[in-house]
Amino acid sequence: MNEKHILLFKNLKQIKDYWTDTAVDSLNPNTDLIWSESEEEYELFQS
Repeated sequence: MNEKHILLFKNLKQIKDYWTDTAVDSLNPNTDLIWSESEEEYELFQS
């Protein structure tokens, strides 16, 4: 595997980790959901 592949996979992991953390944090009822186009759905999960 060359350096470009390694960098690509590192970046993909960072993106996945960011959105996983964001989704989990969004289950907190005090979280601002302005970033989401599915605020109502997240509010259902929060309750």
